[in-house]
Amino acid sequence: MDDVSQSHSGACGGRASGGARATLLATAALVVSMAAPSPAAAQSELTEHRALLDRYCVTCHNTAMVTGAGDPASPLVAQLRSVGLTLDTLDLADVAAHAADWERVVRKMRGGVMPPAGRPRPDDADAGRFLGWLEAELDRSWAATRDPGRTATLHRLNRTEYRNAV
Repeated sequence: MDDVSQSHSGACGGRASGGARATLLATAALVVSMAAPSPAAAQSELTEHRALLDRYCVTCHNTAMVTGAGDPASPLVAQLRSVGLTLDTLDLADVAAHAADWERVVRKMRGGVMPPAGRPRPDDADAGRFLGWLEAELDRSWAATRDPGRTATLHRLNRTEYRNAV
């Protein structure tokens, strides 16, 4: 082999040099460390999100308010009781356990409906950080436990379908 083909095979198809391999390994380690937060950082994030919920949401959406006895003191309390969402009992560490409730939280907060007008609201950065995290957790839980819905390929035809088929 001549010098040109040796340098070409070493640059493109050969093994990586020691410096390139070290750079590749360092980059891979950095990507892995960024993708998986440390347990302490994850716990800190959960604490931060729980504080946001406690400050802006749990003041109304708590067990005492929703399951209270007697006549509701206001239309708001009556609405809270009919909705039945208690955020003080939901665990942020296990979003998948109550995914439907957390989906409702995301929808209401993204729509600007909650917290209601006249109540304190989190600033946009905090709300965005919380909703981004919550949506990512919901996506992760859905990916782990998919429910594709009806998967049967055959079903009994109703009258309209039968008439259209014949």
